[in-house]
Amino acid sequence: MSKRTRGAKRFRIIFTTVYICEKGVTEEGLIATFDGAYFAKNSKEREALEKCFATISHRALSERCLSLGFDQSAKGAKSSKKLGDLLKGGRSRSYWENATDNLARKYREEKQSRSGAIFFSLFVLEGITYFATVRFNFESNVLQIMRKESSLSAISDVIVYRRVKKCLLYPYKERLGNKRDYSRALVYESGPSRYFRRFFALQAVPTSGMIARDVRNKLTGPDVPAVQMEPLVTALLKQVSQVTVPFVAPQTMTVDIDGLEIKFRLDEIGKKIYFCVFRGRKVGLVIGTSFAPKYGGEPLAHEATKVEAVNVDDLNSLVK
Repeated sequence: MSKRTRGAKRFRIIFTTVYICEKGVTEEGLIATFDGAYFAKNSKEREALEKCFATISHRALSERCLSLGFDQSAKGAKSSKKLGDLLKGGRSRSYWENATDNLARKYREEKQSRSGAIFFSLFVLEGITYFATVRFNFESNVLQIMRKESSLSAISDVIVYRRVKKCLLYPYKERLGNKRDYSRALVYESGPSRYFRRFFALQAVPTSGMIARDVRNKLTGPDVPAVQMEPLVTALLKQVSQVTVPFVAPQTMTVDIDGLEIKFRLDEIGKKIYFCVFRGRKVGLVIGTSFAPKYGGEPLAHEATKVEAVNVDDLNSLVK
């Protein structure tokens, strides 16, 4: 069996439809719908999309790559049904094109959505039929080429994973085994945003950056000259404790004191680490049982060697 035949069995595109969705433009810029026959003749484009989808589908779960369920509203139930219907009816070209036309229009109308090249794909990867929505980060000259050409050959070199800004794969395939979950989708975002998840009525899960900005906006600002450390950490801990999705809201934070960063678990403040003002100086006090100095992530001492420091009886004497 040739390498091309093996690849075709592992990955097969049923349809891929490409739009250029621009904010402020009344109509979506339909490039073309490409079917399986097209990709059978154009292996370079097929392999480019396969690498994008396969890389994302096998990517480890993280803050950028999440398995998300649909929200509990009527909109979530409707979105789940629509994606399920696409898997069933999408093999009909008329059904597929009508559905993707609606999706492209709604994407453009979605508040805060970004302009760009949007790919809708129905494909089979490792025996599972998926629906995918991908937004690529293409430069303006590439978008101009796409408008003039009715094929992907002119831009196949820039259909690469690192240019993917947003991607949804439905259904979600569990990491162990081949079990698929039709109540969830895999969402990859190079940068977190609310609009992409809202577009598919998925769980509204805040990232660490969103949480930090929310705490900052609520407790600080131009009209707040000073704030105590304790209420900041308390507000942060409250929001983090409400996030049940792994990887999104880490249990650690850092405090920068004149360029020196102290990283610690949220539950360690007031127990192993203390912050205060002493003689007009900002002080961070860390209490532990061992020292583990590192440089570039590499330990500076052998594991059999205990690292010690000078004994002091008066911590006040250390602050000059």
